[in-house]
Parts: sequence; C-alpha cells; structure tokens
Amino acid sequence: MDDATLKLGSVTITESTVSVVFEKTAKVIEPRGYVAIDTNERGLDLATSKGELLKYDLSELPRLHHVYFEKRRAIQRKFWGNRRKSQMLQVRYRERERHRAEQLMHRVSKSVVEKAKESSFGIVLKDIKHIRSLVNRKVLAVNKFNGKIQWISVCSKRLKRRLNSWPFRELQSFIEYKARWEGISIIYVNPRGTSQTCPICGYVVKPNGQLFKCPKCGWVMDRHLNAAINMLKLKMNGWWFAYNSPSRVAVISPLNKAMSRRGEGALHRSTLEDSPEPLR
Repeated sequence: MDDATLKLGSVTITESTVSVVFEKTAKVIEPRGYVAIDTNERGLDLATSKGELLKYDLSELPRLHHVYFEKRRAIQRKFWGNRRKSQMLQVRYRERERHRAEQLMHRVSKSVVEKAKESSFGIVLKDIKHIRSLVNRKVLAVNKFNGKIQWISVCSKRLKRRLNSWPFRELQSFIEYKARWEGISIIYVNPRGTSQTCPICGYVVKPNGQLFKCPKCGWVMDRHLNAAINMLKLKMNGWWFAYNSPSRVAVISPLNKAMSRRGEGALHRSTLEDSPEPLR
C-alpha cells in the first residue's frame, strides 16, 4: 500500500473479507514477437516467436471438477431427507473446488505472462465462442424410451458436464489482466481451422486423434501445438517451417535475417526438446 506507482481504488467490506482495489498506469510494451496460446480442456499449448513449443499441463482441472461432482452427488444421496444440511455441505465443497481451481489457473497464467514479459512478446489468444450453446443444443427427435417427439440434447450428459465446467474464459481473463498489468499486448484471433491446417503447405485435413498428419507434405505435430503455430503465423510472417527441416524445428526466414542485421531482434532456431522445461 506504500507503493507510489499504485493508485488506491475502491474498498469493499463483507462479513468475512475486505477487498482493496488498486489501479496502475502501465506502459505498453511494443511487441518484439508473440506467444500464441491454444487453450484446450487439459492444457495450454504455446508457440513463440523464438521457435519454442511448450505445453502446460492442466489435466488437474477436469480431475478436480469430476472429484467434487462425485462428492456433491454423494452428499445428495446421504442427506436427501435433510435439505438444509445438504445445501450447506454442497456450498462448502463448491467453494473448495473453486479455490483449488483458481489457485492452479493463477499459477499457470502467471508463468505464461512472465515468459512473455522476459522476451517483450505480445500474447495471442483464441477468441472462443458458442462452446456452451453448442454442447447444450437440443433438437426435435423421437424419444427412444417413450416414443414421443421431444426436444432432446445432441450431446450426452457426461460431455455437457465436462464442457460446461471447463473454465476456459476464466483462465483467459487471468492471463489478460496479468498481461495488461505488465503492459503486454493481448490479441484475440479466430481459431477456426487452426488445428486442421498444415502450417507448411496450407493443406486442410481433420486431425487423427491427438496428432495432426499432413498427407501432402508429411508434417506431423500434436494438433494443439499445430493450432498454436497457425495462430502465431497470423501475427508473425517471419516465423515459418521449411520442407527440408526436421519436424518441430523452426528456421530463420530471409525477413528475419534482415531484421537481425538491423538489430531489431531475430527469431532464433529452437526445437521442442531445447525449449525450457514447461510447468507440470
């Protein structure tokens, strides 16, 4: 509170908490490159202008949501006759679930922003839309149990529960406000087709499971990393992959060599194996 660079904002007092808001005028950093982030259910996949490919493991998030869902369901069964106690316990476990999930997302988002700040990079994020409306969509069809025409969900209950509990927007907001606090630029791009397009030849093919395999040029890559590479290419024309280079190896383009001679910062050769150890 003695920091002269911070301006005191509002103060909110409740029965159990005191929330103090601070404001800061952050100097916007001119991006020397970008970090493209593909947000998926079990992790973050990054491609940077240095040619680094990184994976941040978030598989703990869906596991947490599933564990606490089972706990709340067990409470409903055990205390079905005592509604007051059932609601009290469910609220308690819901708060625990939220705190544990937020702690994990804060840790990952902080690491991502620190990496971008080290190299004065901007951050490119997916502009994800209509996920929940698509997964909750219903159509008129015949109910196979009673033979009536009813509105029936297209997706299963399990899939709806998984995707409705996926906090992708919250994670992106954590990254965004931490980045803006440090003066880092945030750009949202349309992710349509990024996981199905080859970054070398532009051929469009549906990924085979977790891997993207291009039948035209032979490119093989994790489909989430492939999406991050294509998102990066939307902002960095000087960062590319060549036909004669090994898979997962970025090369320096002629444009980047010219930038290096002018001292504007080169895009360095790097491989996934040479990249820093990702957060586990």
